[in-house]
Amino acid sequence: MERTTISKDVVAAAAGDAAAFERLVAATQSLVCSIALAISRDVEASQEIAQDTFVAVWQGLRKLRSPESFHPWLRQMTRNRAHEYIRVRIQQRRVGNASLDLAAKSTPDQNPNARQRLLQAEQQAAVHAALEELPDETREVLVLYYREGQSVQQVAELLDLTQDAVKKRLSRGRERLREDVEQRLSQTLRATIPTAAFTSAVIAAITFAAPVGATAAGLGIAAKAATPAAISGGVLAGLLGGIIPSLASIGYALRKNLGKASDEQERRGLKRLAWLQMSAVIIFCLSLVIPWHYYHYRSPSFVLGAITLYWLAMVATAYGQNSVTSRRRNLEYQQHPEQAPKDRRRTVQAYGFAVVVYVVVMAGMIFALRYKGLM
Repeated sequence: MERTTISKDVVAAAAGDAAAFERLVAATQSLVCSIALAISRDVEASQEIAQDTFVAVWQGLRKLRSPESFHPWLRQMTRNRAHEYIRVRIQQRRVGNASLDLAAKSTPDQNPNARQRLLQAEQQAAVHAALEELPDETREVLVLYYREGQSVQQVAELLDLTQDAVKKRLSRGRERLREDVEQRLSQTLRATIPTAAFTSAVIAAITFAAPVGATAAGLGIAAKAATPAAISGGVLAGLLGGIIPSLASIGYALRKNLGKASDEQERRGLKRLAWLQMSAVIIFCLSLVIPWHYYHYRSPSFVLGAITLYWLAMVATAYGQNSVTSRRRNLEYQQHPEQAPKDRRRTVQAYGFAVVVYVVVMAGMIFALRYKGLM
């Protein structure tokens, strides 16, 4: 498939076109499966990784800023998921899953297809052994080379390398392999090229995943609008889950502070600050709820920016509250001077706690976004 055609399908798929995404899968499944195989050294695992990658791609096309970035983004997402797969497998072995696997393999298989599975296991072992002998930078090139009809030009285009670089890596890889091993590896790689059945499996999988059009408008394209019911449901969830409890908390604090106010000027200042806090809460919650459900906008930078602005607004209103109540507190300190250093320590601790909470929340958000492939 030509790059211009792929770019058009990327734009269409970002808007929720499943048929365009199916064409993307068919055009890039060999690339994704080959990268996954080069890292995992396991044919079956590579297909699982590839399917998982394509589901993540379907859900994450909204984050892509340009159709031309699709191939580099796809390659890196595949590598990330393959390395994560290996990390999980290593952890499983550490807790004893490997011994369970060996016990299962040592049990005689009475199934009629046992012979076929034995041959597949031998084939898999040969592939794993051959790929283990190759340097990391050579595996992707060699696997793609045999799966793309031994075309240096095609491999170079898919991996964004020069043809000279591909030839050098192929030469280094072949030097590591015996002739008979290379021949068996090439036969296995050609025999395990993903087919239309793999494409169908991916399309079936994305039907159970959140459709890209229901989460965001990617590449600056206006996605199909959500239904009024979805909009109302999202706004209602935001009101019940975030706005109402926060407003109730601000109202309770205002009532408590008004009871301590020394004069009308302080009461007016406290009320203004409470209104500012309430406005910040409402704007913050709606800025997350309405775009997600109405405009389908889930930009990570937007979410992190909204959290930062909300945090700054809360710190600013807390500082303003200290200024409004300063006159009353100064009078109290004249009567009880020992109270002043205690209040200062509490203020410093409160601001320090706010900074720690902000850092922890932002770190958690960034980790979650990266883990889900949204950053």
